[in-house]
Amino acid sequence: MVDGLANFSNWNSILESFPKNDKGSRVMIITRLEDKEAAYADPQVNPIKINKLNKEDSIKLFRRKLFGAANQFRNKVLGGKDLQSEPPNMQRACDNMYEITEGLPLAIVVLAGLLRTKNIDEWEKVFKQLKSSEEPKNVNRILALSFDDLPSRLKSCFLYFTGMPENLIFNARRIVRLWAAEGFLKAKKGKTMEDIGQNYLKELISRGMIHLEAQEASFLEVHDNADVLAPASIRRLYLQNYIQSYIPMDTPFPKLRSILCDFAEERTHLESRILGLPLKNQANSSYLRYHALRFLPTSKFLRVIDLRGLRIRKVPHAVGDMIHLRYLGLRSCNLATLPSSVAQSFWEIPTLRHVVANKLQLPKSVGALNNMQTLTCLICCDPWSKISPLDNMVHLRYLEVSGLTNKHWDGLADLRAIWEAVKGGSLMDKIGELPSLMSLVLSDESYEGEKLLFSDTGFNKVTNLVIANLPELHEWEIRPRSIPKIKRIALSGCPKMKLKLERKEGEEGLEGLMEDLK
Repeated sequence: MVDGLANFSNWNSILESFPKNDKGSRVMIITRLEDKEAAYADPQVNPIKINKLNKEDSIKLFRRKLFGAANQFRNKVLGGKDLQSEPPNMQRACDNMYEITEGLPLAIVVLAGLLRTKNIDEWEKVFKQLKSSEEPKNVNRILALSFDDLPSRLKSCFLYFTGMPENLIFNARRIVRLWAAEGFLKAKKGKTMEDIGQNYLKELISRGMIHLEAQEASFLEVHDNADVLAPASIRRLYLQNYIQSYIPMDTPFPKLRSILCDFAEERTHLESRILGLPLKNQANSSYLRYHALRFLPTSKFLRVIDLRGLRIRKVPHAVGDMIHLRYLGLRSCNLATLPSSVAQSFWEIPTLRHVVANKLQLPKSVGALNNMQTLTCLICCDPWSKISPLDNMVHLRYLEVSGLTNKHWDGLADLRAIWEAVKGGSLMDKIGELPSLMSLVLSDESYEGEKLLFSDTGFNKVTNLVIANLPELHEWEIRPRSIPKIKRIALSGCPKMKLKLERKEGEEGLEGLMEDLK
């Protein structure tokens, strides 16, 4: 299935990549092109048209997006009054909605999101403005007005999506972290930048804006084949190349603030690892070239480096000297080593906030990293002394680390999330006693025992638990009062594991949740 095909200029090259084995396979194309343009794929095939909604279904969708699936927002949208009957201008609003959207679902959803933010008395002004627009396509009128209506605090956050690949699912936590690192968010009393960012994201979703397509010349420029016309002025660079993740680009970018990419290679690797599937043989790809990132040393003002799946083996030493860096993401299956500067001067950068990097070693001592919130994919090689490298990270919320032993215990007392590698059951008991732990992930052979026991007094605040790829785990025993606040359990890649749920008579415990797992 090929979704979102905008033209057929490369259609022949797409066909050449399909096997010719006379198996009778079919290719489905989803496109907005007209019949004459779509006929280029195969003139003998009659396109199946998906009709727009009729007026009745349009109104149902409009009301559901406006008031919520269970009408939970009805009173708020209509002015905070508990109205028993429909207001007189509601029917007129539905008529105007259908006239403007012509039954197009996307237009209906975005228009409903826009009207939710306004008093019902202001709706008529919105409809009048949409009808008077000179834009020939109705959906573009609504999209443009919805973007113009965004508060200034949300516009930069929304425009961030325009540099990312379409039709992909993005991790909400990652998006918010990037916003914070870019400087789009400002902390308020009692709330971190990430807390504010979560609220911004929810507001964009409520407005139906995530699918909007908008560009602003001063914010983002899009180029093909790394043909950048004015590299000296580029501030944000998003690499997109799903055919070959090597990009021959050695041009300096002296004003660069952010560089990001998200290639399919790493997505496939992570999905396979989580689902317990075998990884594809990488031997045949050894002839491909690797990216050297030679331009990075010239970009001294970088705040965000997030390279996911980029074909790299070594990271330039300059990464450890970027004193403005807030977000470092280095996730590549091919990454062999990190430079020594990352293990030294890097850990002295006071602006660091989120670090997600493969094969990154946490040293015995670090600088005053008071802004640090996320440390993932870390390796603890050396035992910690009485002073832990985590002591100064007073705002640390998420830690994913391997190589933990009892010698690292003192530095873990205040953590909220751990992805840890346990060398013995005694450490698991101590982890269960962490007073603020809310999320626990045990994966990739991180637990070496054959039996996993959750005691009566352990994991009292854990709401999210993931157990994956523990091939030697034979039994998981859960006591009656253990993990009392659990909301989500994900299990995969544990072929030998049997679940043992102890339950005293008269106690419900985890019975309901466990039924969903069986």
